[in-house]
Order: sequence, then C-alpha cells, then structure tokens
Amino acid sequence: MTVVNLKAPGRLAQSSRFKNRSQDVYESRLQDVKDSVLLADHRSKDKIMEALGVYKLPLTVLTTKNRLRNGVMSIASSVANRSMGRSPTIGLVTVLMATAFCDHSYVYGFFPFMKDINNVPVPYHYYPHDKVYPPLYNNFDKKHNVNREYEFHRDLHRRGVLKMHLGPCDKR
Repeated sequence: MTVVNLKAPGRLAQSSRFKNRSQDVYESRLQDVKDSVLLADHRSKDKIMEALGVYKLPLTVLTTKNRLRNGVMSIASSVANRSMGRSPTIGLVTVLMATAFCDHSYVYGFFPFMKDINNVPVPYHYYPHDKVYPPLYNNFDKKHNVNREYEFHRDLHRRGVLKMHLGPCDKR
C-alpha cells in the first residue's frame, strides 16, 4: 500500500501535463509501485485519476469516505499517553496504519532535523528534480509537530512495536 499526502495528487496531475516528459519525476515513482494499492484522501481522487490516465499504470486507488487524517490524533495521543497536538503528517497516519495491519513494521526517513549526522541537508519534502514543488531544505510545515511525532516513533521503536531506521539503507 502506498499512501499519498494531500499535496502529491496535485503534483501528479501537474507533472502528468508536462509536454517534456523528462521533467515528470512522478511517473517513474509510480512505476515502482505499480500493481499496488494507492490510498488517498477522497478530495484527491480526480487529480490522481487524471495522472493515472496519462501514465497508464495498473494501480488500485482507494479513497477515504472522510478526511484521511480524521481520528488519527486521538489514537496517537491515546497510545502516547499525551496530546500529540497539531495536524498529523501523512507519515504518522501511515505508521499507525502499518502497526495495525502489519506484523512487522519498518519505518525509514522519519527525521525531524534539517541536517543529518554528517551535517548534510535533509529535504523536508523529498522530491528531487521536481519541477512542480521543489524540496524544502530549511523549514518544516508549521501545521505539523514533527518533533513530537519523532518522539512518538522512537517510543514505538523502544516498545518493539516497529523498527525505526535512520541513516542510509544497506543493500539487503
């Protein structure tokens, strides 16, 4: 299952309209997850379907009846035994779904710092070469509490609920 945030469908639709197909960074990313299920907020369906019409990729698209994030903060706050505050990132939504549906959950890239341990900038939105919405290297979206979410993920890691991976992935 691939979960997309609210900005991704608009980027997909815009990218799919590029006359210069080499500028579209999303088609190849969806190619990597073809034959899977794409879960998105119900407000995104038209934009996703527009892009998939151009890409002609076999993806099943599921949309929620309500907003995808409804109820997530109360669940996370209950698990954390404290208020999570603010609007959840799609990462938090996905982590909670993974821990509900999967026996073993591994998360990569949930890192609330602007630079890694080697002082290399880490983009907040990680869409290199995106002509629609370039990566952000200097700020997080203020509507999210990424530090609190990171602590939440670390707590789940300590409890053995999931395995959190920071740093580069090996070849395995």
